[in-house]
Amino acid sequence: MENIALHINKIHSYVGFFSIDIAVFLLEGMEISSKSYAAVEDAIACYLDIHGILKNIIASTKTYKESLSEQDDLLMPLRFTIEVNLVDLTEIDVVATQFLRREPHLFCKLVEKVIHCAINNGLDLEIELNRIQVTLRVDLPSFPDSMCSSTSHLLPGLFIMRGILIAVTTVSKYLLSKLYYCPILECTCGGSRERVDADCQRSEQRCPVTNFPKNEIVAAQETGDQALGVIVDSDALKLKPGLSRGITVYFRDDLAMGLKLGGCYQLTVTRDRGMTSLMAWGVQQLLPEPQSRLLSGLRLNQLPQSIQTLVHHLSVNCPRSSWALFAALSSQLAHQLAPMNCFLHLKAGILLSLASQCVKQEQEPCHLLCLGSDGVSVVAECARVARRLVAATGGCGVAAAGLYRVDEPSGSVWLEAGPLMLAAGGVCLLGDWHAYEKHRTSQIFNALENGEVCLDTQEYKKTTGSMPTGSPVHPVESAIWATCNYKYNRARKNANKALCTAIELFGMPFIGSCESMEEIGDFTVFKLSEASVNSGFNAKANLLVSEKDLREFLDIVSSKTVEISESAQNLLQRYFVDTRRARPGCLPAAAIKIMTALSEAHARIGLRDEVIENDALFVMALYEEALCAIYGPSMLTDSRPPKRPKTAHPIDIAEQTHENITEFAISIDRNLKCSSIDAGSHSNWLEE
Repeated sequence: MENIALHINKIHSYVGFFSIDIAVFLLEGMEISSKSYAAVEDAIACYLDIHGILKNIIASTKTYKESLSEQDDLLMPLRFTIEVNLVDLTEIDVVATQFLRREPHLFCKLVEKVIHCAINNGLDLEIELNRIQVTLRVDLPSFPDSMCSSTSHLLPGLFIMRGILIAVTTVSKYLLSKLYYCPILECTCGGSRERVDADCQRSEQRCPVTNFPKNEIVAAQETGDQALGVIVDSDALKLKPGLSRGITVYFRDDLAMGLKLGGCYQLTVTRDRGMTSLMAWGVQQLLPEPQSRLLSGLRLNQLPQSIQTLVHHLSVNCPRSSWALFAALSSQLAHQLAPMNCFLHLKAGILLSLASQCVKQEQEPCHLLCLGSDGVSVVAECARVARRLVAATGGCGVAAAGLYRVDEPSGSVWLEAGPLMLAAGGVCLLGDWHAYEKHRTSQIFNALENGEVCLDTQEYKKTTGSMPTGSPVHPVESAIWATCNYKYNRARKNANKALCTAIELFGMPFIGSCESMEEIGDFTVFKLSEASVNSGFNAKANLLVSEKDLREFLDIVSSKTVEISESAQNLLQRYFVDTRRARPGCLPAAAIKIMTALSEAHARIGLRDEVIENDALFVMALYEEALCAIYGPSMLTDSRPPKRPKTAHPIDIAEQTHENITEFAISIDRNLKCSSIDAGSHSNWLEE
């Protein structure tokens, strides 16, 4: 066999023998003449050769050739799936790239002809052109002119759409090609066989000699895999998700595998003739930019400017503090609704929950239960910071994860995502927990108890009378936030069951009510005066972090993997054991797991790769404050509540937090009698 590269220069002349129905194409205002058309063919041949695709095709064709003696009577086509990198193709010929974007199907036919020429010149094999079938996989760059608009789906060519997969059918078969033969034994065609591409068949197949209709060999049908999905824009999730607002897209063959309900995707699509839905040519799962850089092995971007400014001021005013940055950031949450020195316990829990969703560590996010009616609006406002926010509106949450549904006309089985799956990587906001507490069999309870959910099958069973096969279990990837207003009553144990159940599911709640007269006064004055967002600030040292910068910072820290140190793990275990002894029935068994995850989240906010004792101390202080607020003073720590910052400035809040946790560390060190804890002995995020 001669070298494939020697035959590339023959391809253009060989392809020229095939007629082209369209001689001139208008591509984005650029006229493609027959000469430019020949250049596209040469660019295809060059691209296939440079990327080693022709070499692989020849190797596959050899295997195909060896099997022809066994299955040649079925005329099975030779199929290739080729990935096209538009950047590389543009470097070869920009006209070829424009041609592909405008006429992808015709470009695909040209690729088939180029491959046909290469095979006939590179191997001693005569194979018909129609037996070579190519599937292109294209991922368009995110240029403005390629993004989907309200009318993009009405235009020819490839374009991009982004969105979340809210529903998908089970994988089914679609017809690729059919095999026909002439049934007349006396016909001079000799019972000739012909394989016809299903997409190209427009009329009844007839014998070219007698014009008699050909018969199909049904057993020789060639099929592929396909799934139909519904994509919606992420903004649509702020409303109740529904299929009516989505765009249906066909995913075929390799693209039909591995689709994830609730996943965010960038699709390269086109509308094919005769189809009411779009056809996917490429699928990419979208991640926030910092996470994409990290997973690609690239360096993370610098911290947002407002975060850098805050870090600089803290390095001057709170040097060597492991808690200052977290305190300053968490205090600014929902600053337009309450003074920054109010609801500090709740805000700390919110920031820890947001930072607990690590893209590289497969672990369940930390959920949040707000105890108290005053903090309801704070929770709702802070949920907007999450990468994705979905409000559950299903009441008892029977199908909160999603459901199986059978489409009556077509019989297709749909898997529809519910709020829990649609909020993957973000927050599923339940609202008042009282609406869910009596439904222990709901998917909400299952998600909180076991960290996994299954799609509801009731509607499917009602329609078909049977259960769907292979119902998959999905891990919970969203943080579940709820609010409640329970009160612990020592005299009425039965009245405490609801509170105890909520604590078992969520972990210790975060206090969403004003706990002191000073806090009540500040909050009331703030509400009555309709204070501006800078209330309590020195105008010359405004350290506010914008919602955009905070979200970008959370994207960066959620890309960090952290490991817990032995000393921090030991400290958490000692606190867990001693607290359960001192307060029987108050701390659930799952608390140690939740406290570990919260400590990891605190370490991420501090930009550390390891959880140190100071991270564990902060979480222990939060737990102890919640335990004291619900059950009363503890024997493990001093009965005094943490001191409240005197002003609403982030620096003052950071300094007071450092003082509070230092005092807590001394108290814990004395009562747990574990290894000495020095609050300032560890390397901190400022030095790192």
